[in-house]
Amino acid sequence: MIGRCFKALASVICAFIGVQSARNWRYDSERGSATVFVIAGILMTIIFLAGIYGLVQVVMIYVQYSG
Repeated sequence: MIGRCFKALASVICAFIGVQSARNWRYDSERGSATVFVIAGILMTIIFLAGIYGLVQVVMIYVQYSG
């Protein structure tokens, strides 16, 4: 179960950056559970948005103190 979750997470990360191969996509769509991929996708979206928010906050603090 844990191995499947890590495989799904790796596939979602590859899909996020656009490097998912056709062979891996076919394997995931045939053997993967849609629920696991949806959960991994939601988790990665939240992490991505939190990272962007954090980066903007750091830049805003830097601009505030350097200006």
